[in-house]
Amino acid sequence: MRRIPICLICAALAVLTAPTPVLAQWSPRDFSGVWSRVDPPDSNSDSFTLDEPPMTEWAAKRYAVIREGVEGAQQGREDMDQMRWPYCMPPGTPRAYLRPGPLEIVQSARGVYIIYETNKLARQIYLDGRPHPDGAPPTSMGHSTGHWEGDTLVVETVDIDGLTWIDGLGHPHTDALRIEERFRRVSETRLEIDFLFDDPGAYTRSWGGKKAFELQPDWELMEYSVCQDRSTEELLKMWGERLGEPW
Repeated sequence: MRRIPICLICAALAVLTAPTPVLAQWSPRDFSGVWSRVDPPDSNSDSFTLDEPPMTEWAAKRYAVIREGVEGAQQGREDMDQMRWPYCMPPGTPRAYLRPGPLEIVQSARGVYIIYETNKLARQIYLDGRPHPDGAPPTSMGHSTGHWEGDTLVVETVDIDGLTWIDGLGHPHTDALRIEERFRRVSETRLEIDFLFDDPGAYTRSWGGKKAFELQPDWELMEYSVCQDRSTEELLKMWGERLGEPW
């Protein structure tokens, strides 16, 4: 009988009994993690589309004032921007997606939570089938509900405060703005969101665009507040005046 060298037997046993490596697993329905926006060279990082949306007379009049003196710039007039000093209001939905910082998505059985680095804004998307509340006061982030269509999460957001802008360019909207977002995790490290904006009071037809995000497994959200630099300067100035010396 042919003898098998003991060293080969030991090697075979070592392979068979060695712990199996745990391969990275991801699900197209799992969006959890920290994501940073990826802007292709031919896109506008401060808007959702390169095309000018078809505005009603109401919206066109407001947009003309917001853009007065800043034609060609990627931001509307600072003195009319609700995010700028001295207003320091949150960017709201959907403009929060256009801020430079990342966002974090956390999923639970009840719904999906999105935390934006800017002002650590938190947004909850309910997945339990509840309707939007009747008569709810508009807020900057609005009220969001969602459902699954295959591996796509479809989200509807309403009751968004008309003081916010849709994007950094300053496109206005009314309190009747309805936003549809379609979330798709197309690969382990890439998340895509299609946006559709419907607001008959401001636009003659629905319009929107797409934004892509890259997974950043080693990132954590930092603390960033709108107007923080200016607010800190004013606070130190106040304390200096009270103390009669620099704070």
